[in-house]
Amino acid sequence: MHRPSPRLRILTVVAALGVLAGCGIDEDVVAREAAEAAAGPAETSTTTAPPEEAGPSSPFTVQLLPRGYERRVTGRGEAEPDDDDIPVTVLAPDGEPTGPDVVFVEAVGADVDPGFVPADDDAPWASLTQPAEDDEDGRAVRVWGQEADEAELEAVADAAELPSRAGAAPVVEDPPAGLEVVCSIGLDGVLGRTAMVPEDADGPVPGPASAHATVWTTEGSTLVVMTLPGDTLDPEAIVTESRDPRRRVDEPRDAIAEDVEVGDDAGVVTTTANPATGAVVRRELALETTWGDILLVVSRGREVLDTDILVALAESTTEA
Repeated sequence: MHRPSPRLRILTVVAALGVLAGCGIDEDVVAREAAEAAAGPAETSTTTAPPEEAGPSSPFTVQLLPRGYERRVTGRGEAEPDDDDIPVTVLAPDGEPTGPDVVFVEAVGADVDPGFVPADDDAPWASLTQPAEDDEDGRAVRVWGQEADEAELEAVADAAELPSRAGAAPVVEDPPAGLEVVCSIGLDGVLGRTAMVPEDADGPVPGPASAHATVWTTEGSTLVVMTLPGDTLDPEAIVTESRDPRRRVDEPRDAIAEDVEVGDDAGVVTTTANPATGAVVRRELALETTWGDILLVVSRGREVLDTDILVALAESTTEA
């Protein structure tokens, strides 16, 4: 668990002044306000779940929130998977999940047509779908590579194994020469990141049933804090979900990831933007918590919160 740092107290004063992401911060004003008043947390919020209903992830308490956000829903996740929610393992030659030679290995259902689909001018990602031998459910391995040929993708598919546990990512214990496993994201991790924010307080809580989540909203923007089981995803994998061919939205998007310090721990912040305008549409922090869960903090909408604020929120989040 992490105690709120002095930086959190400064952010609380900033929030009290109505300063949100995208606005400049006058450090002299912040320092003066901090000296004049003992600043406490802007708001404390705890997810609640009876012990007998507690899921694989832990409920949590958020001790600091930006002013102006109101809680909409909280509790256990209620999202249901569909055919587009696919676990993935990411391979690359240099350990970076977004380079030009990155390879995606997916566990797909029996309804995906087998065979090789070459890249072209409109779709630079080639794919190979190879049914798994002796799989009772008829599942298959699908491999993506940017402008890769069939032999290259087949070598990866031959080295991949479907997971024995439902919803887990494929296993590639011995990847072809030049590639190494970088990260992975399971089905619940995909659901945690893509679940829709409800339009009203009667809507479903985002995230899978294994998650605990709380959603706050302000005019045109949303903030989601969620815990997921610790084996659900690797924080580095989040950036892959905003890039082709894993990207879910039709609008052009690009994403970059940066390592950040969250107290004594390391997290990853992924910023997603419209490449045509440069406008940031989403920013999320993923972190392995000290109590064993994955913590996601996701800001999106009209005013996307800055990285420093997401880090402060994560530092103020503790197991309930």
